[in-house]
Amino acid sequence: MTITIPTAMRSLLTLCCSLLIVLHACTPTTTSETTSTTTTVTTEKPMTSDDRCAKFADSKMGEQAIDNYIIYRDFLKNNDTTSAFPYWQKVYEIAPAADGQRKAVYEDGITFFHQQFTSASADGDKRAAIDQVMDLYDHMGECYTDSHITGRKAFDYYYKYRDYTTDLEILALFEQEMKDSGNEVPAFVVNPYTGLMTELFLTEQLSLERAQAAQRAISEAINYNLQNCKDAECDAWNIVNSYAPGRLESLEAIKGFYDCTYFKEKYLAEWEANPTDCDLARSMLGRLNYAGCEESDADVQRLLTTLKENCRTTNATLSLAYDQLQGGSYQEAIASFLQAASETDDLEKKSRYTFLAAKIYYAHLKDFPSARKYALEAASYREGWGEPYILIGKLYASSGPLCGPGRGFDSQVVVWVAIDKWNYAKRIDPSVAEEARQNIARYAQYMPTRGDIFERLLNEGDTYYVGCWIRENTTIRVKK
Repeated sequence: MTITIPTAMRSLLTLCCSLLIVLHACTPTTTSETTSTTTTVTTEKPMTSDDRCAKFADSKMGEQAIDNYIIYRDFLKNNDTTSAFPYWQKVYEIAPAADGQRKAVYEDGITFFHQQFTSASADGDKRAAIDQVMDLYDHMGECYTDSHITGRKAFDYYYKYRDYTTDLEILALFEQEMKDSGNEVPAFVVNPYTGLMTELFLTEQLSLERAQAAQRAISEAINYNLQNCKDAECDAWNIVNSYAPGRLESLEAIKGFYDCTYFKEKYLAEWEANPTDCDLARSMLGRLNYAGCEESDADVQRLLTTLKENCRTTNATLSLAYDQLQGGSYQEAIASFLQAASETDDLEKKSRYTFLAAKIYYAHLKDFPSARKYALEAASYREGWGEPYILIGKLYASSGPLCGPGRGFDSQVVVWVAIDKWNYAKRIDPSVAEEARQNIARYAQYMPTRGDIFERLLNEGDTYYVGCWIRENTTIRVKK
């Protein structure tokens, strides 16, 4: 199958993918980092599988191991990892499985060696520390089969050790975790897997078939867990749901990635609720044609009938633009709408045709910078028109997955600039005030908390510059 990745979209998303360096939620818990000397786990004799799963109760030195366990854990509470490490080594040699109910000895060891990685200056020492981390994961997996070891390795390689392996090797680990766990995959796996898969596909390092298989597995896992999660699990999956679907939605711009059924299930109901909206009907027909739906398809025929009976135009250039939009030829449709705008002196029509180009960039090509450019141009032709600013607010609000990890400060600050645009829209145009208020109410809950800005030494009410593709100043606000 031939696929087309729009150049502007690839450039934007690849740039934004490179920003996904730190994930602020849905992550395994680690202890605060401090400097320690590079060393290795040493034992008097090679450890067997039984040794690696030994508990306090299994050894005549169990009481001594318990004492050492208490000592090193007390040091850790005070972030004194240098003093804690030798006591941890003694516990690991005798009872790495502790009381058999917790993985603390293994997980603390992973934290120790990660700290050694961060403090090491020599590349060889860094690689040795990573090897120790991965060995501890393997050994923990022998004792605790529910540990999702493959997923945790992938997570650590992606966020901590990405320069020490290849992205395709990391992706293979994520894929193996998804295969092993199915819908029971832990939430912390999904966001980095989605981000890496999307990045590799957009940079043409991943086949269409492999990317489509990943998309299906990710979507199924999210839907299953949102319906079946309990208590704190739901918080984690809500975080995933605020990020991964948006990243996957960006792939709608790639011709051939999603099929006819996907677009019907996602968008057809919107048109059916507004069957007299000609622009919506044309957009929906464009989606179905872009997805390769057959002309004989019943929904395609319904849309064609609606457009024939209710949505005609006598302007030749405009008629061509609509035909191109309905056929899923989006770049051609944009060119024709802009041509139609250039051919009229009627500012209302000029603004409308230009705004249609902006909406195609947003809805179909996922090219946010171009959508903003033409939304602003459309607004310049008509004084007091708020609809373009409603769209720009949506562009900004949708940029959390592009400009950050999906949750956390970097993703949340886009809400500030979105609210700026919606406030401006309702101030200049009463006809869009209700929609603006609804959008503000919906997204205000995603603003950073007072604690988020405090830890960054920021103050409510100060000016803040939002980077990524947005590049605008805004006002710092906190979630109420």
